[in-house]
Amino acid sequence: IKTKLEKPREQILNMTDKACIKGGKEPLSPAIPGSGSACAMGAGSFLDDNTVDGTGTLGTAEGMTASVGADDDTMVSDTPSRNKIQSRFAPVVEDARQREKAAIEAAAARVAAGGADVVIGLCLSRKNPTLGHPNTVTRQTAFDFNELQDRDYKYVSSTDDSGWLAGGGERGDPYFDQSGGGSIISSKSEDSNGMKVKSFGAGHKIAAPDRVHIPIIQINAASSAVIEEIVSALARGEIFIPEVSILPETLSVNNTSPPDLQVRFGCEKNDDTPPEEWPNWCLEFLHNQLYDYFAPVGARWSKRPFRITLARKVRWM
Repeated sequence: IKTKLEKPREQILNMTDKACIKGGKEPLSPAIPGSGSACAMGAGSFLDDNTVDGTGTLGTAEGMTASVGADDDTMVSDTPSRNKIQSRFAPVVEDARQREKAAIEAAAARVAAGGADVVIGLCLSRKNPTLGHPNTVTRQTAFDFNELQDRDYKYVSSTDDSGWLAGGGERGDPYFDQSGGGSIISSKSEDSNGMKVKSFGAGHKIAAPDRVHIPIIQINAASSAVIEEIVSALARGEIFIPEVSILPETLSVNNTSPPDLQVRFGCEKNDDTPPEEWPNWCLEFLHNQLYDYFAPVGARWSKRPFRITLARKVRWM
């Protein structure tokens, strides 16, 4: 058996030596000046390392291939070299890049034309003279979201710089320790002179009035003219607005990390009762009207359930 295997192997080696010797009739691809690095295969003959494909096959400039086997010997054949193997995910990645580029270009064109994202929602702000921002305007008195917000940071260790968004908004004052220890001072918070500055929660919060609202629908208006038409349509009464009665369903968080603290207003369908008796049915009713009317000018279908955000990037003790 060994003899039978050795003979073909010797013939292959003789053919390879003959092809690689200097002055042979069919030498491998010579080195081309300026073509990059090359791998010496014999006296006067080279193999360009830029023609390696994903199958372990080395392509030559003469349209020949040299397949490298497990025994590190080289076999020359006259088959054309294969193209480089492309990742099967390449089309997906390229498609995502093209869609992202198109979205950026569309957004830039919309801004240049005076367009913007228009959100139609239900305002739930409520002024609190003690805890909130003085510029907050009261839009409802049914809910005091401070009953859900941990302004004393008893259970919540930190939020983002916006602090608490509902219940009057954020005053921007340093947080005072209710135990009588004075204001909390972070050991890592210093000004340009090295002096410690007051902070609370995760640091100083940005003062802002309460603007919390339930986003019902978002419209990607392409121009300022579209925005004016949206406002005019609402002013003309093109959308029927019923008596609005809502009920919070649950306190929850979203899927970001750290998560946002939210209040959800779900609508559960019940075939045994008329739709107007479903909880928060008015939100669904308004959304469907707004979407049908403003779909031609960029209205987007809203995800369910409807919700408001109390604080962003919340961490707990």
